Amino acid sequence: MNQYVAMIPYTQNGYNTGPYLWANQGASNAISRPSGAPGCRVGATVGQFLMLGDLFQTISTTLFTGNGSQNSYSGYVPIPMLSLGSIADSAGDLTGTLNANGTVTGTGYLSTGSINFATGALSLTFSTAPPNADIVSALTTQFAPYRVWWSAIGDPTNWPTPLTANAIAFQSGYQDLDPALGPVMFIAGYPLYGLIFQRFGITLSSYQGGNVVFSFGTYERAHGLIAHGAAVKVSGTVYFLADDGFYATDGANVAPIGTAPDNSAGIDNWFWANVNQNALEAIRSGYDPVKRCVFWAIPTGANTLPDTLLAYNILAQRWTRSSVASECIWTSDNGADNSPGTRQVLGVFDQTHTPNLLNGATLTGYLESCDLFIADANRRFTSGVRAQIQCTDNPIVTLGAREGVQSQILYNAGTNPDPFSLIAPQLVSALYTRARLASGAASAISGVTLLQEVEGPL
Repeated sequence: MNQYVAMIPYTQNGYNTGPYLWANQGASNAISRPSGAPGCRVGATVGQFLMLGDLFQTISTTLFTGNGSQNSYSGYVPIPMLSLGSIADSAGDLTGTLNANGTVTGTGYLSTGSINFATGALSLTFSTAPPNADIVSALTTQFAPYRVWWSAIGDPTNWPTPLTANAIAFQSGYQDLDPALGPVMFIAGYPLYGLIFQRFGITLSSYQGGNVVFSFGTYERAHGLIAHGAAVKVSGTVYFLADDGFYATDGANVAPIGTAPDNSAGIDNWFWANVNQNALEAIRSGYDPVKRCVFWAIPTGANTLPDTLLAYNILAQRWTRSSVASECIWTSDNGADNSPGTRQVLGVFDQTHTPNLLNGATLTGYLESCDLFIADANRRFTSGVRAQIQCTDNPIVTLGAREGVQSQILYNAGTNPDPFSLIAPQLVSALYTRARLASGAASAISGVTLLQEVEGPL
């Protein structure tokens, strides 16, 4: 946003949640947190504002400074907050725990107390008054997962106190969204509006200006975002992962991309059958315009870090999956010129915490067909396979066979096409036959042609 870059860490620790802004001002560049900026875990530039969401930050509130005679306290701590917290002092003479039932248990000079987590009202009683100059503080975690909060217009470093005259003058404020749609997971920014992805739906924020600033309305109730890292914005389109598969939206329509329109094929069923559903928050996404692909890094099996990359080619509308382990992926500028839109690539943190790019050796890929079953219900004997592929290596053809759709698929040994006939020899007899074509240097794979003869009924 102008000369500013916003870095918003998504963490499970309220001490470390952002935002942190880096101001591009020459030799004095430094990561700093603007005064009053809320600790939210997602955000984007929406119009001329930095809009943040999913408030989650641990803060310290000074309650009072001891004078040697004050043995009670009554006041407030900031809300909304989680039902937990603690009390401490600078002299180390007391500690306290804010319990979920609203009581405060103390040690040392602190005897007892009460906390109303809804209003923030806090009362404390001391068996011994804290000494002179002893600072007594409360440590609490602000928590508003349905809230979005935006900066002053044109200035992401200016965060006036909400609802004050200063905030109104600079068009800064916050909005609590429909809690039925779940917490804020991702924000996609546009010049005049934003798409706020919640766990079970999407909210549209439209710029109005004046004292209203933004209006909010539910845009989509059928599909939300399953993880904070499972969405990526490419130009005007957001590609995201919902509970029933992969989708794309441009702010006007939501369209499925994970399953073919006729429901004949797709990645959705494979994804839900293989992803570790206990580690969905490990999912990350990014875009590589050179490859024209949107990527999702996902954990499968029992893995808690991503071990697989799913790639969706926007132009071809086709999917590829690769065995590439990572911690995080993102859309990265390689710095080759002054136009990031033409030189962006996919950045990858591997599982040794090292940044990398997808520029290593090409992996061996394969295309596998569905089962071929002829309506006459006769068995077929396959004697050879012609590979329909453009590649610079020697491709491998493998056939799989089974006698029923519930039976296990048995694969035979792979063979290479004969250099003269271009036919890979195979000897397979089955009612259901499928083919797998593999290559480590293919530019295009169309499929295979099976050389078959009718054997008769089973």
